[in-house]
Amino acid sequence: MKVSRRRTKQQEKREDSGSKCETTHDNTSAAGRGDSHSPTAQIALAKAKSEVELLKLKVASQQEKIKDLEEERDFLRTQLTQANKAEEEKEEGGVKRKKKSIVIDSSSFDSSDSFVDSDSTDSSFEKKKKKRREKIKGKKEKMKRKKEKKGPIFQRVCVPAEVIRRYEKVLAIYMKGNTMAKSFQKYGVDRNTIAQTASIAELSLAAPETYCQLNDDRGKKEKLLDFAKKCQDVIASDKSIAEKISNMKVEGKLLPIQKK
Repeated sequence: MKVSRRRTKQQEKREDSGSKCETTHDNTSAAGRGDSHSPTAQIALAKAKSEVELLKLKVASQQEKIKDLEEERDFLRTQLTQANKAEEEKEEGGVKRKKKSIVIDSSSFDSSDSFVDSDSTDSSFEKKKKKRREKIKGKKEKMKRKKEKKGPIFQRVCVPAEVIRRYEKVLAIYMKGNTMAKSFQKYGVDRNTIAQTASIAELSLAAPETYCQLNDDRGKKEKLLDFAKKCQDVIASDKSIAEKISNMKVEGKLLPIQKK
C-alpha cells in the first residue's frame, strides 16, 4: 500500500510539472506573437523611417543650397574680374590714344611752322585736347546707357498669375539639368526674388483647388508678399499639402527652395 501511494504522488508531481511547462510555453509563445505583431512597434518603426527620410531630404537640400551659393560666389567673382579688366583696358587704351595723337600733332609741323606764334599753337592744342575730352566723355556716357539697358530680361510682376508664370519658366530651365543658381542666372532673376513668392507657385501646382479658393478671396490691393505669406500659412497648416510639395521637390517637379 505504501509503495502504491508513493507512485501515485510521484505521478501527480510529474503531471503538475508538465502542465506548468505547457502553460509557460504557451505564455511565452503568446508573448512572442504579441511582440511581433504589436501595432505600437509598427507605428514607432514607421515614424523612425519617416524621420530618417526627412533628415535625408534636409541634408540633400542643404548640400544643394551650399552648391548654389558656391556657384553664385564664383559667378560674382568672375563678373568682378571681367569688369576690372575691362576698366583697365579702357584706361590703357585712352592713354595710348592720347600719346599717339600728341606724336602725330608734333610731327605734322613743318620747319616753317617753327616761326609761328607760340600763343596760337597753344590755343589750338587746348581746343583739340578739349574735343578729345568731350569725345571720351561721350563714349563713357554711351557705355553707361548700354549697361543700364542690359538689365534682367524679366519684368516686375504685379499679380499672382505672373508670379506663377515666372516660377514655371525658371523651373523649366532647372528641369533641363541645370542647378538653381544657373537657372536663375539664365532667366535673369536672383534667388531671393523667386524665394519670396515661391509659396504662391508651390500651392498652385500642388493644390490647385485650394489655391483658386484662396486667390478668389484675395483683395485687389493686397500685396504679393502678403498673399505669399497666406499661401505659406495654408501649406504649413495642411500636412498633406506640405508632404506633397516636399515629394515634388524631391522628384524635381518643384524648385528645391528651402524657407529660411
